[in-house]
Amino acid sequence: MMLTILVTMTVKGEDADEFEAALNALIPLLRKTEPETLRFDCYRVARQDGVYRLLESYTSREALDFHINNPATEAQRATFKRLLSGPTEVLTLTPLEGK
Repeated sequence: MMLTILVTMTVKGEDADEFEAALNALIPLLRKTEPETLRFDCYRVARQDGVYRLLESYTSREALDFHINNPATEAQRATFKRLLSGPTEVLTLTPLEGK
């Protein structure tokens, strides 16, 4: 079953450029090493400096687990951890499926 999550990450304004560079470096690695990652979209939240939302979809829970622990993205994960100024929020989204 497909799994979609919405992730909110917050960094200090002065760290935004480095954070965005790490996100931009991450995307080609995901495409190369995670065929079961269906979507990985990154957004800045308007009028909220340093707040980012990631909309991610995976073919399964196992695909998400692989994404979380992907050895190819270890450097980016370390950068994110260093730059985050608060907790990461992860929401699991459930489709309405026409209801």
